Amino acid sequence: MQKSYLIPFSPSNRWIYNVTIYDSVGTIKRTSTDTTIFYDTVISNVHWFHTYRNDWTYSNSDIGVVSRLIGDDHIVLTYKYPALKGEHYGSPSIEHANVGNEWLADTVYNTEIITTDTIITVPSGNYHCLGYKTLNNDATIISYTLEFISPGYGWIKSETYFSYNQGKNVYLFGKIEGKSIIIN
Repeated sequence: MQKSYLIPFSPSNRWIYNVTIYDSVGTIKRTSTDTTIFYDTVISNVHWFHTYRNDWTYSNSDIGVVSRLIGDDHIVLTYKYPALKGEHYGSPSIEHANVGNEWLADTVYNTEIITTDTIITVPSGNYHCLGYKTLNNDATIISYTLEFISPGYGWIKSETYFSYNQGKNVYLFGKIEGKSIIIN
C-alpha cells in the first residue's frame, strides 16, 4: 500500500538521528545525535514546513516533495514521488539555487531513483524505502548522497560520499540513521 505522502511533515512529528562523520580512511571523526522538528507556515496559500537549521521550506505535492527558500518564489523538486526506478531529475544546488531572479543552471544536483522498495534497517526499525542518489555536478567537489525515505515515515538513512584525487578515491564522509522516528 502506497502512503499518500512521502514525508509526513507536521510540527508534532520528529526524527532523531545518529550522525557519524568519517575521515578519508574510514576512521570515525565525530558522532552525535540530531533532532529534526518541523515548524509550519503558509506561503501563497500553500502549507510549508521548515526546520530551525536553515531557510529551506518543504511541502508535499502531487509530484513529490518540493522545496523553496523562504522569501523566494522558485519551487524545486527535491524528492520525486511516486517514482520509478531509474528515473532522473535535476535541481539547482542549495547554495546556488537563485541569485536575484537568475537561476545558475550550471550548478545542479542530478538525482536518480535507485530503488522503489528496499528494506533499510536502522536503530529505529525496518522500513520499506525509496532510494535517491543525488550527484553534485559542481566540478570543484565530486560528491554524491544516498538517501532512503520511507513513505509515511520520512527520512530513514542518508550517506554522503566525497572523492579526492580527481575522483579516483571515494570515501564515506557522513552517515545519518534514524534512531527514533515519532509520527503522530
